Amino acid sequence: MGNARSVFAWEKAALAKRGLSVWSWQGRFAKAAVALLALTVVLFVIGGAVGMAAGLTVALFGRVWLEAFNYLQHVGLIRVEGQPVGKRHVWNHLSPLTRIAAYEITNHCDHHQDAYIPYFRMKPDPSGPQMPSGFVCFFAAAVPPIWTRFVLQPRLRHWDLHYATPAERALAREANRRAGWPDWLADAPAPSGVAAAVQV
Repeated sequence: MGNARSVFAWEKAALAKRGLSVWSWQGRFAKAAVALLALTVVLFVIGGAVGMAAGLTVALFGRVWLEAFNYLQHVGLIRVEGQPVGKRHVWNHLSPLTRIAAYEITNHCDHHQDAYIPYFRMKPDPSGPQMPSGFVCFFAAAVPPIWTRFVLQPRLRHWDLHYATPAERALAREANRRAGWPDWLADAPAPSGVAAAVQV
């Protein structure tokens, strides 16, 4: 929901600069509403009420699947507001099966640098933050205690220690404290090596 609110605010601000309402026909929200209505009508014409319900259910499932992958690619990563988005601000799921099945959506650090890059031109970043296979993460996340203890905490600890800037470490430490997690940043040395080099 936070993502949707941000998109709504950005679109509203962009249209306001042109003297238009957020629901203007020149805006994305009106076009999206018309497209959804058109899809619903087409599904009803083709398959009646059952076909319409089935089509909308499949569309909803696809959206949930996409948002699940979106969650798995960004969960827990910290960025200081106003600072540039770097390749270290996304988890990489680079197992071949995940990359093939998800059309490279799990290999999208390039997307953070260029939102219009086609999926087939995205290059793997083995030096960036890594998660296990997207499928392992997807099923582990369905059981929160397993996900948190055995997947998320170890990966976030590594990210905090090796990729986070000092300002990001301060944010991460506070987030960890609020979550009741161990304070692994208490006496941590400054990041070094490859991870430090990618900090922007």
